[in-house]
Amino acid sequence: MSELAVFSSIAPAIRAMGLLYWIVAFGVFVAALVIPRRFWIKLLFGLVAAAIFCGLRFGAAMQAQRTTKVSGDDCRDRICVSDAVPKNDDPVNDAILKIGGRWYVGPREYFSSVDSAASFDLWNHKPLRPSEKRPSEAQALAVGGRGDEFAVEIFLHSYTGPAQPAFDFIKLAERNGWILHREMLRPGLEKIRMRHVIGPSGSAIDQSTYFVATELREPSGQPPVAICNLDNPKNSGGTGFFWKSDIWVETRWNQRLCADFPEIFSEATRVLSLLKEVDK
Repeated sequence: MSELAVFSSIAPAIRAMGLLYWIVAFGVFVAALVIPRRFWIKLLFGLVAAAIFCGLRFGAAMQAQRTTKVSGDDCRDRICVSDAVPKNDDPVNDAILKIGGRWYVGPREYFSSVDSAASFDLWNHKPLRPSEKRPSEAQALAVGGRGDEFAVEIFLHSYTGPAQPAFDFIKLAERNGWILHREMLRPGLEKIRMRHVIGPSGSAIDQSTYFVATELREPSGQPPVAICNLDNPKNSGGTGFFWKSDIWVETRWNQRLCADFPEIFSEATRVLSLLKEVDK
């Protein structure tokens, strides 16, 4: 529903409120003329109470309009008040997620019902299981507000638009001679830098560094590709792929972890495999 439609639907309430205030003002004028002074304070308190009541009713109407607006597509990837949430047989250990209008259950140590997301830590080139105790150095960073330096976030949301595997862009760059330098950092991980070229998206493709996990495969069958901005320690890296035909997965992490992309992708796909679809 558009903002104009929302305003139109509450316009009658606004006009009614305006008429009410004119009636109240006229009543105050008459009261000043005919009511004895000793009743004035009682009348004033009555008017204040009426104003509060009207304000609460108007606020409730606005909230109802907001609840109506948050529907349809807005509720496809999150749990809304009007949803009939499936029964969770183990609410202590499992979280219920809503993605693409369908329901899933996954271990709460990874997944969050609030934002249809998951996360895990990567330390010393390997993922940390939530049941493991963090190394003291990692715990110190987390306590100091720097946990994002070793955290990997996974976001799931519905998507039906066109999207090509990121490796298709690497093949396009090969055909057009856009690749400036490529290097095998280790078996299974290639690092690629591009020439200063304006790419299909309209931005310069040399602003990022591309990491290809050559021995792994997305559900599309193509090698996964991470795009990382290495210019600043606080910058990020990430990748995206279709987990299902209409569910897009985005993973994000600090650029310091880009050299561990094969480990990140393997753990992300393992965590996603723990998510099971359930009936309503």
